[in-house]
Amino acid sequence: MAWAYPPQTGKWPGAAGGQWLGPLVKLGAVSVDWVTVSSLATAGGTLVLAVATFGSIRSANRTARAAERALQIGLRPVLMQSRRDDPPQKIMYGDEQWFKLPGGSAIAQIREVNGGETVYLGLSLRNAGSGLAIIHGWILYPERPRSIDQQHPAVEDFRLNARDLYIPVNDTGFWQAAYRSAGDPDYAGALESIKNRRPMGLDLLYGDHEGGQRVITRFSVMPRSQDTLTPEDGDGLWIAIRHWNVDRPDPRVTPPAGPARPAPAGLRVRRVTSGRQPGHSD
Repeated sequence: MAWAYPPQTGKWPGAAGGQWLGPLVKLGAVSVDWVTVSSLATAGGTLVLAVATFGSIRSANRTARAAERALQIGLRPVLMQSRRDDPPQKIMYGDEQWFKLPGGSAIAQIREVNGGETVYLGLSLRNAGSGLAIIHGWILYPERPRSIDQQHPAVEDFRLNARDLYIPVNDTGFWQAAYRSAGDPDYAGALESIKNRRPMGLDLLYGDHEGGQRVITRFSVMPRSQDTLTPEDGDGLWIAIRHWNVDRPDPRVTPPAGPARPAPAGLRVRRVTSGRQPGHSD
């Protein structure tokens, strides 16, 4: 049988200065639950591993979000007015009518075609973003919207283009449309505005080449003076005045709701679901 001696002596019986104190602890009586000890050690190790894994997952998620955002920025288009020194573009409409569109200018003309008056519209555009832009639809306002805190129209209210219009990165392109039917509810307003040379507004819906990151940009179109108008000048000057994100949060603070304001003339819009409409992009 084994015996333990007091640690304060550190001497065995019979050694010089040693003193016999008798049995202090019987080692065989000490019982250790090694199963419990191993379970506690395993739990502690698992906890440390879980904390390390959680931290690494959070770091990986942040990295993934940053990479995704960088990819989206690399695909994001932003349409602006083209510069005056950009080269002119020659545009053909669906009825084989041709127009010359100078840089930084607009087309707003009326021509006699097949015994009726057809309204032709066009804008010279520049893509200031970092991704290819595809124009999906448009809404014309025969009178220029004046309130800067207006909310953008719903996506389903835009007229669909008959074909996709592409604007390359850091390059110029165009938007075009035409009203050919007097039965179109917006035909009369557009015809009157062009004849009276009134300022107009235009909303364009566009996005990246994957169909995402859609943006609505509002343009203000100012007619040129008849006294100084030349074929090289185009029919009007225009400028982008507002951008709204459709698929991403809007960076602006939404203005508080106030009393209802009357919509600007020509704000009546039509829901277009499919097909080529009387007023359409060529």
